[in-house]
Formats: sequence, C-alpha cells, structure tokens
Amino acid sequence: MNCFLNFNILANGDVWTPNNRKDFDIVTRNCSEIAEIFEYFPDCTLFYNGAEIKRFIEDVKILGDLIGVDVHEINRLQDIMNGIGVNWEDTRRHSVNHNYIILLDEGYKTRSVSNSSIGECSEYKMQLDHGILINIFGCLDSKSQNVDVLKREFDPPNEIRIVRFEVLKNKPELITYFLHNSRRVFNSNEKHGENRQVVIKRSNNRIASPLRCSEEEAKNLLKRAVGIKGARELYYFDNKYKEFIEFKDENTLERSFHAYHPHNQNDIPKKVKDFIMNNYKLIEDIFREDVVE
Repeated sequence: MNCFLNFNILANGDVWTPNNRKDFDIVTRNCSEIAEIFEYFPDCTLFYNGAEIKRFIEDVKILGDLIGVDVHEINRLQDIMNGIGVNWEDTRRHSVNHNYIILLDEGYKTRSVSNSSIGECSEYKMQLDHGILINIFGCLDSKSQNVDVLKREFDPPNEIRIVRFEVLKNKPELITYFLHNSRRVFNSNEKHGENRQVVIKRSNNRIASPLRCSEEEAKNLLKRAVGIKGARELYYFDNKYKEFIEFKDENTLERSFHAYHPHNQNDIPKKVKDFIMNNYKLIEDIFREDVVE
C-alpha cells in the first residue's frame, strides 16, 4: 500500500502553520504515532516530500518563540520526520508537464497541488489504482474526507482527468485501513495441526510448535496481525490461550500464511509484543465494530 504524507495544506485548502503551543503538540504527537505505525505494517510504504517537510520545519522555527516552542522540540520533530518513509522526489511519477489541482467545496474552491505529495498521490492512484493521502494536520479537523484532484496536460491532446482518493488523519484510522485492506490468506499446516496443547516431536527429533486454537480462530487472528520492518512474519496476541501467535509467510503470490503458537514465546520480538499490547483494545474494537455492522 502506497501512502503519502501531506505537509502542505489543510482539508479546506488553507496552508497550515502553528499559531499556538497546543496545536504544535497535537501535530507533533500525531507525527510520532503515524511514524511508529509504519514500523509494524511491512507491506505499507510511506512517501513524503523533502521540500514540504523542510518548509514546514522552517515555519515552525520562525514561529517558535511566539508559540513557546524551543529549538530542542523543533529538532525532535525534525528527527521524527527524517526517520520515516521514502522521499518520493527521488522516484517521482507525476510530470512537470501536467497541472494538478485539488477540488474543494464540490469544485467551488480550487488550489494547485503540483509538485506536492497530493499531486504524487494522484499519479499513483491513476497509474496503479492505489494511493492513500495522510493529512498530518487532519488531527485538527473534525473529520477526514475523500479528495478529488484534477489533472490537466499542458501538451496536446490536453487530456483532463479527475481522480479521487481517501484521506486518513491519525493512528486509529491508519490501523483500521491497513488491517481491512492487507492481502492475507490463511493456510492449514499439518506440521502444527490445530487444537493441540503440547509441542509436537517429529521423527527427526525436532520440535514443532503447536497451533493451540482452531484453524477458524487462527484465520480470525490473522486479520488482526501486525509485523515488523525487515521481516515477513506477522504476530498477534491470542487472548484465549494468553500466548502470542505467529503467522509464517509462505512466500506465495496470494500472500498465504500458516500459524502456530511458538513454544518459546521469547522468539517473538519484544518490540512487536509491546506494540500489539499497547494497541490491543484499539484493534479488537475495530473488528468488534465490523461484527456489529
């Protein structure tokens, strides 16, 4: 999944700059939480525009004294920004021969978004049929919304296209979207079985960790699972057995996984365990709402 960080404008088209300490703290916290999420969803890529971030940081520095923010806090914000994602300027898809215009208020208000993350997200949506915009300032808005962008070619035949993509604004919305849209297929595996409560000794004297729950239960837990950058496995907490469950990527086109409860729970990275438990209620609420609907 390709996600683009908007450091340019608010949902209403206005350019945002912090005018009080409270707003600065809200946006900084939102940046930190969004950056963390991408550590645990390996199939999601976060793109940003280096020029947008630089301009944003410079604006904050100018206003720092006025809103009560010191240089250490600004540097911390800059460190967060530098540590996330990929600068799309190095591999840009949208062309300088095209004009990108965001349509606001049902088209009654417009603003050029050429050479911005919104423009790049538009091109990904048109070329690959996938692009999500993360409005870093959305945490200050009442709600998220879809965005319509018009693309106009300067050269003949002067084609005009309009593309719509979703806008997400904070940690709960991102986790919900990622879990609902990640491609995952559960496969059974005889080596680990199902409903087994003890480790399985194999003929070669090696031990296979058991799948303590049923395959149907494992399939539901897979929907909730998260990973970590640099690894292909996914993990979640099985509250029924009070153990973490691991989903092994079978490296197939359909992204299939088989599952087991590791007999040595310390094999699961502590970082992942902490993220799961810190967000366990949020994730469970997401799927509880799905059942209600």
